[in-house]
Amino acid sequence: MQIDDVHALLTESAHAQQDLVHLATMIAPRALTLLQVEPEDSFEIIRAGIAQQSQPMILALPEHGPALSCNEHFARLAEVSAPPIVGIVVPDSRLEALAPLAYQYGMQLFPSLELVLRTDAALRSRAILPDGASQSQSTSGVRLTRASSPVASDSDAGAISSGQSPSFQNQEPVSGHMPGVLDPADASWLLSGETPLPETILPPPSAPGQTQKRRLPGLGPRTKLALLALVGMIILVLFALLCSVLVASPSATLVEPPTAMFVGTLAFGSSGQLDPLGTRGLNDVITLTLHQLPAVPVAKAEYAWLLPDRSDDQTPPLLLGTLSSTRGRAVLLTYRSPSHQDLLAQYSRFLVTEEDAAHPPIAPSLDSTTWRFLGAISDTPTPGDEQHYSLLSHLRHLLASDPELQHIGLSGGLALWLYRNTEKLLEWSSAARDDWASGTHTGLLRRQVIRILDYLDGTAYVGRDTPTGTPILVDPKAGRIGLLQVDPNQALPSYLAHINLHLSGLINAPGHIASQQQIATNVDRQLEAIAILMQRIRQDAVQLVTMSDAQLQQAKALSLLDEMLTSANTAYVGQQDPTTGLVQGGVIGIQGQLQRLAVVPIRAVTPPQH
Repeated sequence: MQIDDVHALLTESAHAQQDLVHLATMIAPRALTLLQVEPEDSFEIIRAGIAQQSQPMILALPEHGPALSCNEHFARLAEVSAPPIVGIVVPDSRLEALAPLAYQYGMQLFPSLELVLRTDAALRSRAILPDGASQSQSTSGVRLTRASSPVASDSDAGAISSGQSPSFQNQEPVSGHMPGVLDPADASWLLSGETPLPETILPPPSAPGQTQKRRLPGLGPRTKLALLALVGMIILVLFALLCSVLVASPSATLVEPPTAMFVGTLAFGSSGQLDPLGTRGLNDVITLTLHQLPAVPVAKAEYAWLLPDRSDDQTPPLLLGTLSSTRGRAVLLTYRSPSHQDLLAQYSRFLVTEEDAAHPPIAPSLDSTTWRFLGAISDTPTPGDEQHYSLLSHLRHLLASDPELQHIGLSGGLALWLYRNTEKLLEWSSAARDDWASGTHTGLLRRQVIRILDYLDGTAYVGRDTPTGTPILVDPKAGRIGLLQVDPNQALPSYLAHINLHLSGLINAPGHIASQQQIATNVDRQLEAIAILMQRIRQDAVQLVTMSDAQLQQAKALSLLDEMLTSANTAYVGQQDPTTGLVQGGVIGIQGQLQRLAVVPIRAVTPPQH
């Protein structure tokens, strides 16, 4: 980790560029520190470096590295009370992944050091600016970059050509815009992206006895001509790239702006009109909510589109409907798939375009100036995940389709089969209790208990709990995976363990939002309670299945059956809170909570100014 005093850095550079004099006077000596994180630095090294500081600081992250790459790191960083962290400089390639984490914990990310230094309000709020520094001074835009071409004098050629000496370049001030709204001048980055920051922002410390010069000397005539030619070539290349983008599908170019605020959500819901195979009736309802929308111009209309994954160029965009045009309105739009198609299995992004009202489009416009609102479920793989799962992956495994279930011939997500199989436990427990009451149906009673163990253990492991030679009495596919984890090393994890695995992955995946983390945490706690109930059912069933017909007719068997039925009912339905009267826990409630994880945060794009 490299540590520099920002005032000293600006002062040294100001000797060569007079425009930096004002900025250097704005920040008092030793009032602001820059901590440049190296790619190999761990989070513990960062924490130790922060602990040694006594002044406000700016963190600058590298292009790659383990530090500040997960939710836990941001949570621990948020616990730092003093000195304050003014901002975190993040390369563009990491902004999309880290922005939701920073937003969740109230931290500010910046794509360049320039933006941190000229954010006057941020500096003043942390008492960094000396008394008397004016706001107009703070808007003098400065970008700190590494020199990349040998344009210095002979005395500087070695340092600059080696890429060690940074330089300041004047930039025009960035025009302000409302939080949560993307400025139209920046809309091009939705298509092509910005140039990533260099891996290091500041040079390594000088060797003893050496002084590094931080200035940008004047340019000679030949150098100027060469630079003009280079600029011309760059313009031609950018023009060619823009042309290729305009003819591409928006499904391959739409990128969510990472720092905007939410203005609404799109939620996937289920109609409940399920088929026996679990291929229809899941995630077939879309509910769109938008707040405080501006009025739509005359002869224009806003069209809401559901878009497939960025990597999917085969699935066409789906028109959800047209939004109304009342100024300042809150929009609630509901779409139901006529064929009860599982929309979450194929779609993960959202876009609203403003186009001709008289001629409804058949696909969203490629012109980014027509885009008004957009959002996406993050498909960025979690750093360090061997499976390369993303937030989108975890949601689909839970709610739409899981590869391990598909492999054994089951459609739908893990939540569906947890729901169905727990419902069967209650059905068979109730039937077994009724069979005991009849007094003569001990054979049927025993078969119900065997079915319960088939679903609890899974058909591959139920033999451990049943007498030798006991047949499998459930559908082999539906009972292949058990509700409980019988063996810690079993090939296919149980439904409870597998769901817990994806909940843990979800809260560590880039792009998740605070509400998703809260839901996942609540469900995880409720699953622990359900696992205890199912273990009780299993213990009761094991005792019952080893009883003789005569023993099954005795009062002890009835006591076990009553307890088993009570546990199955609580596991499936939940339990009423005596203080509120509300039902809590239970797989039915968990199913609804897991469904609420499938949301797309929506952000606004500023319409073009005429």
